[in-house]
Order: sequence, then structure tokens, then C-alpha cells
Amino acid sequence: PYLTSFQRPLESMLQRGQERGEVRADLEAAFLAEMVLGAFHATVSLWLSDESYPIAARLQLAASFLWDSVRARPGQEDMEPGPSTDRLGDRPGSEENRGS
Repeated sequence: PYLTSFQRPLESMLQRGQERGEVRADLEAAFLAEMVLGAFHATVSLWLSDESYPIAARLQLAASFLWDSVRARPGQEDMEPGPSTDRLGDRPGSEENRGS
């Protein structure tokens, strides 16, 4: 649940970036937010499991990598978001999809 408190504001920020043409629009903002948070979560998890992990350098690299992944590129301005990446209900393995 704690990641959700970060995901919604990040999703809103990415959506505003899409509207301004700064963030790629071929993927939904919700999906982009999930990927960004996943990368940061993985980086922090590695640091927590290994005290020698270079957290500051890795966070800088992650931020650079993620921005390159989500930024709009020339010719993407008019692209529509891809297929729905709805949160829980459409995820493989969710209770709804298991028939429970």
C-alpha cells in the first residue's frame, strides 16, 4: 500500500507531462508510473540488502535511465496511449481473473 501513495501523484505528474508533450504518450501514465516506481523500489531494495551498494550513484543512473525511457521523442507528440494497463482487475493472477 505504501507504493500507492507515491504512484497516484507520480501518475498525475506523468499525465500532465503527456498533455504538454514532454512525456511519451504511447503508453498510459499509470503504466509509466508503475515502471518508474518499480525501478526505484528495486534500487532501494538492493541497497537495503547490501550496505556496500552505491545507492547515490545508482539512484542518479536510475533517474537518468527512467527519464530517457519516459520522455517524449520527436514524432511521438500525437500518439495515443496504448492498450489499457488497468490496475488490479486486469492483472494476471488477480482475484478477479482467478474466478475466486
